[in-house]
Amino acid sequence: MSTSRTLLSPIFTSGKLKGIMSAVHDSTDDFMDFLAKNNNDDLEVKDTMQICTCEILARIGCGVKPDILKDPENNLFYKQVKKIFFISHSSLYLDFMEEI
Repeated sequence: MSTSRTLLSPIFTSGKLKGIMSAVHDSTDDFMDFLAKNNNDDLEVKDTMQICTCEILARIGCGVKPDILKDPENNLFYKQVKKIFFISHSSLYLDFMEEI
């Protein structure tokens, strides 16, 4: 019987973590630029962190640089990610029921 630790341990080796650090650093540099451009007092932290997280995961997991932070509202990659991950359960249920 495999535990989640034994399944995930090979993914997080020190060599692999070192390999992704350049992508994380580049993403955080872009994130700091994004924050500097949007230096207003009212900032939706949840939305901003979702954008940053999607940017980092796209670079690490998909190997692409989607540049979500440059224009989140019009970024095709981010729009597709939101459709997949940030869908409400009620709309998912309604879509499922329409198919039946």
